[in-house]
Amino acid sequence: MKKLIISVVIFIVILLASAGLWAYFAFLYTKPLSKAELAELTPDWSVVTNNNWSPWFDAPDGTKEWNPIASFNAWIDTIDESDLAWPMLVDTFYQHKELFDHEELGKVPSDVEDWDALVELLDREENQNAIELTIDALSRPVMGCAMYGSTDPIEHEAMIRYGLKDRWWDQRILSDTNIYVLSTPTRHKHLNAAKLLSTYALSQLEKGNSQTFINTLALLMDSTRLAHEFPKLSSALIDAQIKSTGHVALRWGIENHQDTFTDEQFQNIDQLLKRHLTMTIIWQGEAMALHNRLRSIASADGKLGASEISAWKKGTGVWMNGKSVLQDNELDASIQRLMYIFNKWLSQIDSMSKLQWNAKADATDEELEAMLRSLPMNVRGGIHILLPKIGSASEVARNYEDESNTLRLLIASHRHRIRHGMLPDSTDQIDKDLIP
Repeated sequence: MKKLIISVVIFIVILLASAGLWAYFAFLYTKPLSKAELAELTPDWSVVTNNNWSPWFDAPDGTKEWNPIASFNAWIDTIDESDLAWPMLVDTFYQHKELFDHEELGKVPSDVEDWDALVELLDREENQNAIELTIDALSRPVMGCAMYGSTDPIEHEAMIRYGLKDRWWDQRILSDTNIYVLSTPTRHKHLNAAKLLSTYALSQLEKGNSQTFINTLALLMDSTRLAHEFPKLSSALIDAQIKSTGHVALRWGIENHQDTFTDEQFQNIDQLLKRHLTMTIIWQGEAMALHNRLRSIASADGKLGASEISAWKKGTGVWMNGKSVLQDNELDASIQRLMYIFNKWLSQIDSMSKLQWNAKADATDEELEAMLRSLPMNVRGGIHILLPKIGSASEVARNYEDESNTLRLLIASHRHRIRHGMLPDSTDQIDKDLIP
């Protein structure tokens, strides 16, 4: 009997130990990265920063700390105001807010009465001045809007200057706000400026100024470089929206004023479209935001334990342990593995954007699921909270490229018309040297 009891006790101890071991590996253990995986852990941040700044900030005490926002803002502070688009753009926006917010901006002429009223509005001296200032602003090399959790000081001052209340202003918010939750403050102003210039370009074409039409739309599309200063995936969507505004104006102009353009001008438009043939997607920027989010919820020694995971899921773990000074290779595997998965997931955007319109990204989804299975169960359940929806960005990129190619074929057909006196019946009839 005694032997039986001892055997049962030993069995229970072994069972409990096995259960504990299983629980540890299932819920707490994260497989360390291999040497090959560690080599891919840190993305090439220069793709985001253009070597102007770094996610690592030189603190006053001489140490380096992970603080992308402080580093970005410090870089903005070094730039001469004459090179910054933001101060002039935001001042012009609030001084002429009624014009920038006009609901007909960015639309092609359809209703004669509405269009004539809009052109009359544009031709007013004060609004011509606003257009000139907008052109000047978007011609500058740097947008220059600093990152803040509240309204940035430049926009705040402009709002106060023109008698507007700023309900988002909070001087207590420092520049180390979590980059993950930041919106893109330049979006609305940049898009509305693009719509204003698109409408201005069309009004000039209607007056016979075809070269001004081309130059203005070229500036509009080239200004998308300014949208990518903020390292977020949403910057790519702003890029696409602005360029699509240019596409709409170009298509309408070509279809309704085809005889206004010379062959050389058509060629210049084609070169513009070729220059902007694809949508710019910088996935490393979103990776920086996600790395930042993970560092914000990690423990001081770079681990993602039970308390950190709980805070993360509740949304309370934002810089709960101060700024991180640990390099990527010094972090615990619990953080490194997540960073590695994020990088792999985001890097799929390029390949997904090249899929055919009716293709599915099944392989991408399967690869993600396989990577997620390498995570502890308690982390795996909440990981989708952080993963961005990259499918929408890829779909926008594919649609945008289709748009660009269609426009280039339209231009090729009109260059064929100029050369031969009539439009081709099909693309097969277009001279080969004109086909993009």
